[in-house]
Amino acid sequence: PEFGLGEYWEKHYVKAKHDGEDTYEWLLTWQDIRSEVECQLSSGHDPEGCRLLHLGVGNSTLPEDMYEAGYTKQLCVDISSYVVDHMKARNENRPGIEWSVADITDMEALLPESNQFDIVFEKCTLDALFCHDSHALILSKTIKEAYRLTAVGGVFISISYHKPRDMMRWLKHPAFTWRVDHSELPAEPGGHLPEDRKGRYQANHLYVCHKDTYDDPERFRDAWARLLDRVQRQPDT
Repeated sequence: PEFGLGEYWEKHYVKAKHDGEDTYEWLLTWQDIRSEVECQLSSGHDPEGCRLLHLGVGNSTLPEDMYEAGYTKQLCVDISSYVVDHMKARNENRPGIEWSVADITDMEALLPESNQFDIVFEKCTLDALFCHDSHALILSKTIKEAYRLTAVGGVFISISYHKPRDMMRWLKHPAFTWRVDHSELPAEPGGHLPEDRKGRYQANHLYVCHKDTYDDPERFRDAWARLLDRVQRQPDT
């Protein structure tokens, strides 16, 4: 499937609704990841005061489950207008969650102000973008937007099945000055880390990017320009 294309997801969610699928959870639920995620947050992250942005939310219950856990200030974006309308209707009794259609590679029009979210969250969205024919360009632009929108003192959280050898080259690029922590999560709901036939543990992965300090805009502009030039010339590598 063309997981990296917006057109794919619009058709996917129309078909899913027609087939009776109200929700689908990629990788793990909030209950599976909550303890590990909240351990990574600073003591200053009071759930009720946190401004939270979800990138590529789909029809996951993650925003709803986090809302019930006290994270009541959320903006959820997805490229599919169909699933955004569906989720907006499903959560009309949760006024603290806002919904918007957006291309997460460029959210300047929707969110022109930088450094405004205490938590930027994605679960399996970057995994889907790895499938794009121009994945280097698309991943770089998405992570750049996550970096831009994460507040100083805030975090970008990525839940992925990709191992550090695949993810760190993007998350720890010199253009981004945040500090990146990695830990393993269960490979399936319920907290189990199964072994494969060779006895190796199978795991999902938690990446937490801590934006500890203010970044000089001129430094970032120059570093991003160099990275963008590279991935525009070689968008698939």
